[in-house]
Amino acid sequence: MLIKEALKDVTGKLAKVSESASLDASLILSKVTGYSKLELFMKDEEVLMADKITEIEALTQRRVSHEPMAYILGEKEFWGLNFIVKPGVLIPRPDTETLVATLLALVPNTDFEGRIADLGTGTGAILLSALSELPNFKGVGVDKNDTALEIAQKNAKNLKLDDRSEFVNSFWLDAVDETFHVIVSNPPYIETSTIQTLMDDVKGFEPMSALDGGEDGLDAYRSLLESAYDKLEKGGLLLLEIGYNQKETVAQLLQNRFKEVKCFKDLAGHDRVIAAIKAK
Repeated sequence: MLIKEALKDVTGKLAKVSESASLDASLILSKVTGYSKLELFMKDEEVLMADKITEIEALTQRRVSHEPMAYILGEKEFWGLNFIVKPGVLIPRPDTETLVATLLALVPNTDFEGRIADLGTGTGAILLSALSELPNFKGVGVDKNDTALEIAQKNAKNLKLDDRSEFVNSFWLDAVDETFHVIVSNPPYIETSTIQTLMDDVKGFEPMSALDGGEDGLDAYRSLLESAYDKLEKGGLLLLEIGYNQKETVAQLLQNRFKEVKCFKDLAGHDRVIAAIKAK
């Protein structure tokens, strides 16, 4: 089978399960052959060996079964950086880059030697992206998922940020003694009743612990705010990702202990990040 024939074959098989079947096909062939998308085009008359065809078929079947491409490829780009991703850990999403962008917009001085905590760090994408832009900051990522912590540590090493970051198994910040100038989190915020309406790629593969926010989607916010308040320096910055319809409800949870509560939108124009300052 030629490369061009394989691309056509895989694209056809994925057309029913993916809106980006052609892109997915090229990514699968790139992973198996080691060629870039441009090289696949330039070498489309090259004959694929039997072992490569077998591997392509196996990866294609995984995608036909709705497994996310990030798990199949073992990586996902976020904030222009490549992160290792494995099943059992939430896949970083472009919308969450709004959290990093908001942080950078609100930090007045990148020379400041600050400390940042990321609650429910997953792959470490938020924390490590922030540290890549704030050279004088150090950070701690916490999670109860040991697989996530292992991956986050590998990502920190790959990005050469392991000297300014550490990852701790903790329920929010209960096992962390230090305080922070900035605390960020993308907690689970999807209402339990809504989970079954999610795409098969999501509900069938990604960890429910990182998605299910309880009956009203606010369980994690209620739980983490006490810990975040106690470990945040006076005047410190709290940044939370929220669902598109949670601006008012999350703001209400913050109103007694935080001030200057503001909401920031993502590139699609949806409410995405709540920012607040510790009042006392």
